[in-house]
Amino acid sequence: MSDDALLRIDCETRCFYGTGSSCAPVGERLARVLPRATLTMLDGGHFLPTEKPRELSAALHEFFRG
Repeated sequence: MSDDALLRIDCETRCFYGTGSSCAPVGERLARVLPRATLTMLDGGHFLPTEKPRELSAALHEFFRG
């Protein structure tokens, strides 16, 4: 998506990426461009739900709890 398209997304967004994931630069871009985005980097790779389930669950819980 273009930056212009991302700028039109107006909802709170939490991006979760693993520090060892090759997709981490995408998360950094999303957090930089999306108006209401926050990036959470977890120590892991690309498959955080299976690699770091407790850490991801705790971060998601914190996000939804507000």
